[in-house]
Amino acid sequence: PNLIVGIYRNYDCEFGCTNLYEDLIKFMSQTATANSDELTQLQLLAGEGILAVMDSIAKRFCTDRLSKQDSELNNENTENSKSDVPSEEAKLRKTREEKKRLRMAAQSFSEFGKDSFPYLQKIHVLCKPLTAKSVASFLRYTPQLDKTVAGEYLGSRKPFAIEVLKEFVNTFQFTGLTMDKALRLFLESFVLRGDAQQILRILELFAARLFLQSPGPMLDDASCYVLVSAVIMLNTDAHNHQVKVKMTLADFRKILRGTNKETDFPAQFIEDIYISITTNEIKILPDDLRTIVHEGSGVDSRYWVKLLRRSRRTGLFKTSAPPAHGHQMFGLLWDSAIHILCFHLKTSDHPKMLQRIEEGFHTFARICSVYDLKAIFNNLLISLSNILCDLLEECSMDPNGFEPIVAFGRSERVQRVTSLLFVLTIGYGEAHILDAWTNIVHSLLWLKYLELLPTDTFEMDDFLDSMGHPLPSLRFSLAPEIPVGSLDSTLTYTLTALKSLWTGSNETDETRSIDSTHEEEEIYKSRAFDCIAACKIQRIFEFSRHFQPRSLTYLVRTLILISSNRSHTSLTSSGFNETVLNEEAAIFCLERLTDIVERNMNRLEVIWPLIKKHFEDIISNPQFSHPTYYTERAVVNLLRISVMLLLCEKDDVAKDIMSFLALLLQLGDSILQVLGDRITAGLTILLKTDTRCFKTSADWNVILSLLQRFTHQPKATFCAFQAVEFIVNSRANVCNFLPCLHALVSFIGDRSNVQLTRASRVLELLLKLHSSLSSIQINQDSSQAEFDQKQSYNPEYEVLVSELWDRSIQTFCQICRDSRYDVRKYALDCLQRALLAMPDIQIRSPNSWKKCFESNLIPLLTDLHQIETERLSKDPNPPKPVPFSASNRSSSPPNSSSVQNPPEDLRLRISALLFQTFLHNVHLLVELDHFHIFWLKFIGSLERYMKYTGEKRSQLLSTHFSESLKNVLLVLQSSGIFLKASKQSGQDLWALTWTVIGSFRPDLRKELQESDLLRPSYSRPSQPQSEPTEKVAESSNGNSKGSLAGLKEDPSLFKHSSIGESAILLPNSSGESLQGDVDMNPTNENQRVS
Repeated sequence: PNLIVGIYRNYDCEFGCTNLYEDLIKFMSQTATANSDELTQLQLLAGEGILAVMDSIAKRFCTDRLSKQDSELNNENTENSKSDVPSEEAKLRKTREEKKRLRMAAQSFSEFGKDSFPYLQKIHVLCKPLTAKSVASFLRYTPQLDKTVAGEYLGSRKPFAIEVLKEFVNTFQFTGLTMDKALRLFLESFVLRGDAQQILRILELFAARLFLQSPGPMLDDASCYVLVSAVIMLNTDAHNHQVKVKMTLADFRKILRGTNKETDFPAQFIEDIYISITTNEIKILPDDLRTIVHEGSGVDSRYWVKLLRRSRRTGLFKTSAPPAHGHQMFGLLWDSAIHILCFHLKTSDHPKMLQRIEEGFHTFARICSVYDLKAIFNNLLISLSNILCDLLEECSMDPNGFEPIVAFGRSERVQRVTSLLFVLTIGYGEAHILDAWTNIVHSLLWLKYLELLPTDTFEMDDFLDSMGHPLPSLRFSLAPEIPVGSLDSTLTYTLTALKSLWTGSNETDETRSIDSTHEEEEIYKSRAFDCIAACKIQRIFEFSRHFQPRSLTYLVRTLILISSNRSHTSLTSSGFNETVLNEEAAIFCLERLTDIVERNMNRLEVIWPLIKKHFEDIISNPQFSHPTYYTERAVVNLLRISVMLLLCEKDDVAKDIMSFLALLLQLGDSILQVLGDRITAGLTILLKTDTRCFKTSADWNVILSLLQRFTHQPKATFCAFQAVEFIVNSRANVCNFLPCLHALVSFIGDRSNVQLTRASRVLELLLKLHSSLSSIQINQDSSQAEFDQKQSYNPEYEVLVSELWDRSIQTFCQICRDSRYDVRKYALDCLQRALLAMPDIQIRSPNSWKKCFESNLIPLLTDLHQIETERLSKDPNPPKPVPFSASNRSSSPPNSSSVQNPPEDLRLRISALLFQTFLHNVHLLVELDHFHIFWLKFIGSLERYMKYTGEKRSQLLSTHFSESLKNVLLVLQSSGIFLKASKQSGQDLWALTWTVIGSFRPDLRKELQESDLLRPSYSRPSQPQSEPTEKVAESSNGNSKGSLAGLKEDPSLFKHSSIGESAILLPNSSGESLQGDVDMNPTNENQRVS
């Protein structure tokens, strides 16, 4: 390795030397390239030379020991860079760039002369503005400069050129040199041409410089000038073949006699010059020694003189070199190396040669890894992938008629290339692979197309049903069945047979040199699968967690491009074969994307924008409007990624989970109908995993809106309802309360074919959700202490709970209007429990109760009266009243076989619930600013139900409402509520009440008076306070029809009312209970209201 490094170090990195290493590489690269199908020994030798040079670089710079040294050197370079000291690599790069720039400058000047000066300034060879000194230095020190052009410029008469000539002469150092040696040095730097005046001007400047630095026996510069001119004449005379009579020493002395300041030069001095010039001609020779070789005649002997003279100045052959030298050496080699490696990999059949080539690939990759040459390494993998794709395509159309898997197992070359590609990909892919991912994935698609990828390794995850069984896939339900022996299954053999008929011979037998048996084919198949298994292709995606962000991004972009399942134009233009671009390929890449997301959760922000945008494009694609296998897998992977996002610790990624899930809302009904079971299964897993990311009502609306869309999907309804049930049972909070209400209502529906059992479960869940208001928390992550504080002292919390309570009651009232009788009946039971049987829910706001009556209960009474009237009009037999109270209400859910007796009149149930709710909350209602207006509207709304129309059911309903209203009047009067409300409003509420009642039941007051419970006189009685109770008891023993005594005789009427048979327990404003059988007389005259 030291020889190659030394050649580069001592030749290519020196200004005055040829680029020997570069020329050697170019020569071997050109020689190793085959011009025909047959390889010659010279071509093999040149290829081996390229590999040997690459091995030298690897051994010299890429060993573990040297890598450690390189690391230390890099650290030193880093420190040097901080201290503004250039590193060794920077110096080398600068030297190489300077040498290249000077070559370009020499070439330009040699071609264009002084006209090249602007270009030389552009490439920073000459300074700006142009100076004579910089031009002189360029002409003096630039190697491979055309000396003829240089001489022509130096001899120019232009003032700037004359200044350049002066500076050019001043660049020489003649100190210690004899006159002839100094002249040789000067004249070998350019070609002295031009007229006599130009030559004399140049020689005059030279003589002055020589006399200044090395005068010798010369007495003045004029003497030096004469001597130089004489030497020029002697050189021409002695070495010009046209001169027949040569100048002798005596002639030379005669010429110079008396020229040394009117004296003679020393005789020995003249003799030495004469001998030197006559024996050794002063001749201008080029610096580039490559020009001294003449084709066919070898080296011109005249040039050996200069060569020998230069060889006397030997330098030290340096073999030490920093890592930067290896980088630069490989930079001149890699392109040719890839071409040679791939060429021999495709054509060579010799095992040792293939082994050597495989070693070359590994060496190449190791060098790229050490120097972090991503672009070069990607070029290697691209070339290797293209070779593999070509070989796999040949296997798919095997000329011998073998199946692709068998053809793969029979070819050692394709197995070697496959193994080599994926070993390099797995070994170096985490940091160095960029655009080569496109070609590597193309190779994977070919392997999948040929069914060579192991199915157990790349198995697709899917959701299970409630029984733990895999859900049926569209892959099989939509795929057309191809019968065994069809054209598609035997295409290759059929074409072979037809070809045999056309050619008149059995070509199948001829092309198959060995009659392969079934056992042999199984061996080949096993060999193929063993090769793929040994490649461990799955590690590409398993190790993606270690990929550098840039490499990971390139891989993700490639998978996105293929998994988009759109037009193949962009892919085919990138080199993809359209044969492998099908739905299966798109799904394969989509699954790999999800695998990458799963393995990169700790840094998902690197690729998340790409993943999110990709799924948005998939969902919005018009081709996605129909259920296909690709649609199925896209939805499944979207849900899988959503579940992963729940566990993501990156806030900037986790915040997108709801918008990501919301993409499912864009799916059409046709897709939901087919994929509903998968979507609901995925949403259930998502809910059970973690719901901390659902922080607002809008977040919960997304998932509950999705579940609502499956209420009419037979395959998905049960699972969707279970998901909602899970939310209500374990995830209920303020944010999802209303979305849960809407979702549950949608599961009841308004269709008669909806099972009553499901409706009852929905109502039970609604009741459970309603009961959760007593313990619901604004923030599900808050502690119990925080919750208790909010519940006890936070008025905003009470307002919020009141609003949710109202919406819940409104929902129950909505279901009470259902067209199915059993659903209405059970909904009424649940409504009563929600209003009366949940003391933990404390609604303290009078306005909330006012709104409940005006917006919910009274409108429900009106609507239910109409619904029941229409139903009862079809039933000629009136029902027997059924008791309805908190103690004997029906608690069993409705079902199709539960109603054996004739259905009861639900108008009686809602009226009882209305009055009972009013009495339970009248102590809050009386605090209303305009209670008197509310009360009058309340009794006014009862008018239509208390009128008797002559029909038996109407009589029963009218009697029920009348007796209930009597009880309410007795309680309000006995508890002093009328008196309190009259003081608040400034109006006689008692009188106003009877005015309203008298408009539709004028006899009601008379009935109360006849029962002796309502006295017309307001004088305080002399009896004890308990007398009214005794009077009530006495009246109860009478037979006054329509009085409370009458109600005693018909207990069933009380059972329909919200008041018990003997007493009414009503909480007053102080929390105490008021007894129903109380003194109806005012306590004093001031309390009397006429």
